[in-house]
Amino acid sequence: MPFSSFEKMKEYQKKYYEENKKLISLKNKKYYQNNIEKIKLQTKKYKTNHEIETKRYNKLYGKQYRLKNNALLVIKRREYNNMMKLKVLDFYTEGKMCCACCGERILDFLTVDHVNNDGKKHRKELGNSIKLYTWLIKNKFPEGFQILCFNCNCGSAKQNDNICPHKKIDVDNKIQLTHPRGLPEEAVKGNVDKPLILRVDGSKFTVGL
Repeated sequence: MPFSSFEKMKEYQKKYYEENKKLISLKNKKYYQNNIEKIKLQTKKYKTNHEIETKRYNKLYGKQYRLKNNALLVIKRREYNNMMKLKVLDFYTEGKMCCACCGERILDFLTVDHVNNDGKKHRKELGNSIKLYTWLIKNKFPEGFQILCFNCNCGSAKQNDNICPHKKIDVDNKIQLTHPRGLPEEAVKGNVDKPLILRVDGSKFTVGL
């Protein structure tokens, strides 16, 4: 079909595509399935012969796509990050999804703890927490890790013996601190309904409920 101008031809092509989108998609899919090796070879050859142009185009296209779809990408990235975290939490807590020390169950408070206290070095090698989750999954969940809440993780890191303050007992002063939600061993079992706020067992007084 002859066209009076290039613009007329483009207009016709656009209209045809909109009216036959499903049919064109099926034809393209069928062609790809029947010629997959040929297409892969052609693509590889083109990228090799046009490496600089391909990188420049991909960089430009990627930038434009991110600017145009930033809100969607943020949502997708958050969903992916949450999925990776849940996989790690599920494995290392054996499905309990709670802190190994105090039994905290709010997922946003839970984090990965390095049992051998080499977390700073490991995170420096990998980067952020998401890369740590990816590394754990890729390496089939190796030993040497546990799930703690941020309080227990930071609390044990500040102690010389790396024991969480929830578990520490000052024998000289006869003072014992327990977690606000109850004793750690009870919390891990799921018995976290005790209304304790803070209990200090001394010779003269007890503060708590």
